[in-house]
Amino acid sequence: MAIAVPVTESARRSLSGPRSLLIDGEWVTSASGATFETVDPATGEVLVHVAQGGVEDVDRAVAAARRALEDGPWSK
Repeated sequence: MAIAVPVTESARRSLSGPRSLLIDGEWVTSASGATFETVDPATGEVLVHVAQGGVEDVDRAVAAARRALEDGPWSK
């Protein structure tokens, strides 16, 4: 049985503003600029908008991972 717990004001403040993608050590918006909503299931209220990664974002992330593996600290 699930219990609905309201989101505290401090949690709400920390969730304010859009969330980005972490690619190559930097927080970036999605290439398309698209986002999706994360909703509080207890209230139906939108908590935050999250960057919606697409093919171009995946390609950037894979290229960054490849560089880290081949040329960066992961190669050791």
